[in-house]
Amino acid sequence: MSLSITKTYLANAEEWDKIWQECNYSTYFHSREWAEIWNTYTQGEFRPNPQMIVVSDQKRALIPLSYKLGNPKFIKKYSSSPDGTFGGWISADELTIDHAILLVKFLDKNFWGKLSWRVNPYNELASKAVALSCVSEQEEDTTHAINLDVGFETISKTWKKGGSSMARKVRKAIKEGVSVTTAS
Repeated sequence: MSLSITKTYLANAEEWDKIWQECNYSTYFHSREWAEIWNTYTQGEFRPNPQMIVVSDQKRALIPLSYKLGNPKFIKKYSSSPDGTFGGWISADELTIDHAILLVKFLDKNFWGKLSWRVNPYNELASKAVALSCVSEQEEDTTHAINLDVGFETISKTWKKGGSSMARKVRKAIKEGVSVTTAS
């Protein structure tokens, strides 16, 4: 069965929150709260514009886009997640590679050239779909994620040794008052 997009619309707050909570690869950067923080921080320069995509098999994906106006009439730039954090679609449904390719092609057709999207390293289908889809234009970028299963203290000890770039950054952050604690 060939999949197609049957409907797209602006998702409401409840839909966004529900899918974000239920998606097993969503991060804070996919949340409505993150987009709203950036809307407030930029004094409305970046505005949330979450797109709901409904596929012919009734599966749904939400693309937590934000946009920046170039002037009062035209959108200058879309961001899959504000401030260069990783984004992309989220879904409470079990998507396949065919769904992922369909979503990448949708983004390519409708937003590419104006879209900043750093692929979510926790969404395994997204990287595969981008590679298979031959999208219009790609710029290489790197996304880092740190597995904190062993605890931040254990990991930070490896950074604090020596003169590595990470060690310098950690020392500078501590000197500036940054602290990291486990959320409760």
